[in-house]
Amino acid sequence: MRIIIGLLLLMPLSAFAEVTFYGQCNYVGPSITLNEGQYTADDLAKAGIPEDAIASVKVTEGFTVTLFENDGFKGRFGALKLS
Repeated sequence: MRIIIGLLLLMPLSAFAEVTFYGQCNYVGPSITLNEGQYTADDLAKAGIPEDAIASVKVTEGFTVTLFENDGFKGRFGALKLS
């Protein structure tokens, strides 16, 4: 299963959005932080996130990260948001 990330801006444009992905549960292990944007499977691999390597995620308050099952923002998806 491929996981693609799209961060959806929910705050004013002056706000800074980022999301941190961790290789283990409970926000531990190898991690990488990405800024607001849309990332394909290839983009993620280049950023150091191998396929199926995400175990936990931290999202900047007020923003949403959407994870897709398939490349090209297709297939099942789910949204994560810090409320």
